Amino acid sequence: MTEITAHTPGAAHRMEWTQERIAAYWDWWTRREIAADEYFARQVGEVVAGLLDEAVPLSGRSVLDFGCGPGHLIPHLLDAGASVSAADASQGAIEEVLGRF
Repeated sequence: MTEITAHTPGAAHRMEWTQERIAAYWDWWTRREIAADEYFARQVGEVVAGLLDEAVPLSGRSVLDFGCGPGHLIPHLLDAGASVSAADASQGAIEEVLGRF
């Protein structure tokens, strides 16, 4: 459990980041209409997969996309020949990945 002190104008409070709160945050993030364009992997996933493939050829390898979100990196890893497993704290994101692949 990570504890963070959040500072807002005129107030500060402590928040404990439990697994449930982390999952709830990412479920909320995934459902936002504009969220899709803000994912790092959606913006540069092809480049990331290409760099990984140059450093360690991905063909025939197993890759874990930990914190996969809705799976924007997965197709690029699959295109490089990797077998991909995915994990995320957000059940909504996992459901989206399962629906896409």
